[in-house]
Amino acid sequence: MTDSDPYQDRIDELFAQAKDLPPEEQTRFLDAACQGDPPQVRLKLESLLAADRQRKLADPPPPEAAVRLNCPHCHNPIELV
Repeated sequence: MTDSDPYQDRIDELFAQAKDLPPEEQTRFLDAACQGDPPQVRLKLESLLAADRQRKLADPPPPEAAVRLNCPHCHNPIELV
């Protein structure tokens, strides 16, 4: 727990659990997990999750996400990202 935010450990814990869920599941998760927490916990989590989604959209896909195949015309290798 930090001096600046007494809920930071709780926020960190819930963020770690929610960050890889699809957005609609994140909402359901927060509905259940934040019951009894002060409103600022939910607001901070929503802000962190929105920023994480934006970061993921801005990051290029990892190399293993590329599709490698041969061109059907010239048979040279091509990569689709």
